[in-house]
Parts: sequence; C-alpha cells; structure tokens
Amino acid sequence: MKKESEKPAPSSVYGFKGFDKDFKCRNFQYEIGKEYTHDGPLKLCSSGFHFVENPLDAFGYYGPSDGHYAEVVARDVSSNTDSDSKRVARSLKVIAEVSLQNLCNLGAKFILSKVDFENAKESNTGDSSAAPLLEHIRWPLGSIVAIRTAGEKLILERIPLEEFARIRVGLTEVRPEST
Repeated sequence: MKKESEKPAPSSVYGFKGFDKDFKCRNFQYEIGKEYTHDGPLKLCSSGFHFVENPLDAFGYYGPSDGHYAEVVARDVSSNTDSDSKRVARSLKVIAEVSLQNLCNLGAKFILSKVDFENAKESNTGDSSAAPLLEHIRWPLGSIVAIRTAGEKLILERIPLEEFARIRVGLTEVRPEST
C-alpha cells in the first residue's frame, strides 16, 4: 500500500531495474556504471529513482520479450513499498546489465531466500511446496516465464513464444496445456 510520507531508510539497498530497448525508463536515459541523484521529494510511483528488490517484479514494468534489466544499488531508500517490492530512492547506481536467464535465476534465489525450510513445514509438502510463494509473484500479461516445483526445488522455465498461447494459468501454477 502506498503511503504519503516517504521516510528514507538508513542504508544502501541492492536491487534491480527494468528498462526499454534503449535503456530508458519513463524517457530517462540510463547508462551502466553511472549514478543518478534526485533532488526533489521522494514519492513512490511519482518522484525519485525506482527499482525492485525481487528480480521477478521487474517483469511487471518491462516484459521479458523486449525489456532490459540491470543490477542497481540504491541509497537514501524510502521504507515504503507498493503491492510488490518496488522502492524509491534518492540515488541509484546502475551496476551491470542482467540477462533474462540470470534475472530468472536471481528471482528463484530471492524467493528461496525468504523460505524457512526448517520451520515452515507447510512449504515443505512435496509437489506443491512452493504454492504459498507463487501467490506473491505478479506475472504480467505476456510473460514467458513459468515456475514449477520439484520437491523443495523451485524451477523457473522459459516457455517458447510459439507455445505461449497454449498456457493455462492457475492460482498457484503455470503449466503448458496438454495437446
């Protein structure tokens, strides 16, 4: 939920940012290795430099078919978030471009880092072990990434575009339909 007062958090935050094909976001040109600073007020979805902590949330802003993604380090970060892991910062340094495959791998690691496999037995039930986690992922229209589980492992799969039209989306899983 958005909050009107944006209070900066004290430390730097590692995250990810999506861009269009020209490495722009909302008509602002970014470059690898550069740091950008916002002088005005910070307001989520309005002013400041935005990024996401969960790599998979970047797909909600720039789809995998034509988006570009980068690792970023943000400073003077607001403690507020929206319905996903989006944050706003006073300064943002673009560290390195991240391939689609690496973004998906980092997303799986991010999700698994949030699971306490020792104590959260409801997430250790076999074939549907990641079901509670999948409810927290926003999948944008046009996404070509699927998640499946194999025991305790969470597996991200790329679905070829020609097969995408045959995908059925359930509440907690994405699987190609049988032909």
